[in-house]
Amino acid sequence: VVKRRACVTCTNAKCKCSPQSDNLCQRCARLGKQCVYLDLPERKRKRRSDEDGNGATQHAPTSSSTDGLTPSTGDLTIPDDPEMLGPDSEGYHGREPPTTSVLEGLPDIVDRGFLSMSEAENLVSQFKSRFVWTFPFVVLDPAQTVADLRKGEPLLFLAVVAATIASAHPIRKLLADEIMQHVTSRVVASSERNLGLVRALLVLCAWYRYPAQKGNVQLVLLITMCATMVHDLGLHRLKAELTMDQQRALLGTYLVSSSLPRVMNRPSGMANSNKIEECCNNMAASTEYPSDRYIRPFIVTQSFINTIDVNYGELGEAAYEESLVRIMIGAKLREFESLRATLEEDLAKCPNPLSMLLFFFQGKTYNMALGDEHACYQNRHAAVPSSAFEAFKVSAYRSSLLWHLVRYSKALIQAYIEIPDAELPQITVFTLTQICASLVILPRSVSFLLKLITTKQGSVRTWPVRGETLDEARAVVDEADFLNLVVRLYEKLRVLIVGLTPQEKGLDVAGTLCCHMNVLASWYAPRVQAILGVD
Repeated sequence: VVKRRACVTCTNAKCKCSPQSDNLCQRCARLGKQCVYLDLPERKRKRRSDEDGNGATQHAPTSSSTDGLTPSTGDLTIPDDPEMLGPDSEGYHGREPPTTSVLEGLPDIVDRGFLSMSEAENLVSQFKSRFVWTFPFVVLDPAQTVADLRKGEPLLFLAVVAATIASAHPIRKLLADEIMQHVTSRVVASSERNLGLVRALLVLCAWYRYPAQKGNVQLVLLITMCATMVHDLGLHRLKAELTMDQQRALLGTYLVSSSLPRVMNRPSGMANSNKIEECCNNMAASTEYPSDRYIRPFIVTQSFINTIDVNYGELGEAAYEESLVRIMIGAKLREFESLRATLEEDLAKCPNPLSMLLFFFQGKTYNMALGDEHACYQNRHAAVPSSAFEAFKVSAYRSSLLWHLVRYSKALIQAYIEIPDAELPQITVFTLTQICASLVILPRSVSFLLKLITTKQGSVRTWPVRGETLDEARAVVDEADFLNLVVRLYEKLRVLIVGLTPQEKGLDVAGTLCCHMNVLASWYAPRVQAILGVD
């Protein structure tokens, strides 16, 4: 310990401090102030030279003019891996997230007697033989027993049971609570990351039924977790060859994070990449499971649908230039026909959800014809109103786009109605979301078409509508056949909600869709009557 050269008083005054005697300086003696010297720890300099056994000093060679600018690392070991500071490095500090469950060893719903072993085996068997065809991204080994699944991937077991169990089963709420306990305890609180959790989250997302929430908040959260975990595990950028299960999980995550959010007008959680393309081609050549051959058609079709929003968004203010719209839609339809030709063999045997995805794509291509309200608002508040939009709004070409929307939306709903009742529980939530979107697109398209017919250029607008204009309007209403479609679809969806109380229907995805249809049906007839002036 050494004393400071200047006392506290002189230091604070920023004056020269000259010692007069021990613990007293000349300035403090002259001014009669208290003089205090602080003790400071002595700093020892480290020598950079080491002595050898003979006592000779060996100095480190100096290499360049930058010597001395680099701070000493002491005992810090710097790895030689050049990828550590690469663009793909995580850059995280701390311990690795756990890969094992904090709930390991706790009794599950079978151990506690809520579900018998025979019932569990039956549900898992149904998933292996029937459900995998509509979502072939999570496949269970035929040789894997229920006991192995419960022990090795407990959350996946619960997800499989939740997907296959009847809506009116008494343990449905208990099952949902147990699943959320796994998600919150393992994924959120413990930050556990492993492939089994990704597979379980994919199954939970694909057959999400309960509880239904406005905006599908919980479903969107599960999708986000799934995409986040794939990134944390590095499946999207691993240079090493992925296992088949890893490739299915990566492709399944891409599908769920890019299909449902787009339908719900949410941001996509995962973009297409070279790794996606590579895994997609590997699945096309896979012979491990028969369902693998449907993975590439699902991914390629969904990826193509995603490009529509991107291309339309790139048009910007020119989105309603009829010439550009014609070019864009024509190019997309030609690309689609080329895509269909490459997938023709697979499409001939494809499951119903993929066929409905194709109808959804065709309707999506013409969807910009419905941009009326938003474009009208922008046009009213623009400094210079767009003449291109005003021309497009009443053009014959827009009428043809709306006609296509009516037909393809109707075709998608009819495709679902024609599915056998026994196969309805296997339909994923993504298909139900597409149906919900079509139920909105169809009556809106009819409404816009009727407005165009009754305000046709060169004709005198009369109300109520009469003559040839009324005949043309009735042809649109008859072609849509919306109310009849709603009745038939409602009867079909009732298969999924048999035995549910009115309160339970409000918590079921299919039940809320039925309520949604009732609202649309009650709105449709008065809307048509208001436009035409006749029943």
